[in-house]
Amino acid sequence: METNKGILVEVPDSIGSSGGIKGVIDGKLEIARVSRALKDKEKVEGIKYRRFALCPIVFASNPGVKIKNLKMKDIMDIYNGRIKNWKKLGGPDLEITVFGREEGDSSRSTIEEVYPEFKKNKYRDDITIVVRDQDMISNLKTKKGAIGFGTLANMKDGKLNVFSINNLIPGTKKYNIMNAFAFVFFENKLSANAKKFLDFVYGEKGKEIITLSFCEPVKE
Repeated sequence: METNKGILVEVPDSIGSSGGIKGVIDGKLEIARVSRALKDKEKVEGIKYRRFALCPIVFASNPGVKIKNLKMKDIMDIYNGRIKNWKKLGGPDLEITVFGREEGDSSRSTIEEVYPEFKKNKYRDDITIVVRDQDMISNLKTKKGAIGFGTLANMKDGKLNVFSINNLIPGTKKYNIMNAFAFVFFENKLSANAKKFLDFVYGEKGKEIITLSFCEPVKE
């Protein structure tokens, strides 16, 4: 880290929020970055859940789609199979390949909380379910006509076509599909360097980096 030279922050491949929380409880990890609140069974004595950012959850497509705005009704019809070609929405003559996330996934749950009708919407039979944003990005980049969802920062990094929803642009104040990111840890088990890391994230420099990542720092 440029500001704290000599301190190495190791970030392994994602094991999901549940895996990260379990790693902290089992003593294998000092800190887990999670995208959901603790479940009752995870609220063991001394464990801390501390939010640091609110991040937009977005729908995105392969860059070849070009459409910039979708109504939520359009998205629901794509996911239930009523709309199967982008041409019907004013886009290119491309079959739509649909990707989703498993039930209980934080991105999916955030969308369903803001738009309850999306939760009631039945997925089309040929949808492909992926378990990580990395897998979602890889599929959207390589499959023409593909659509999926995930965090704005990851979708931007993947150079994908990110949709505004009902003319609400991700990253603006009015955009309403926002998910909280937090750290989970045992305060009495943190090393000195882990405490410095948390101080950095919640400090002004950390908030600046969060903002540059298309998220909002949480006000404590």
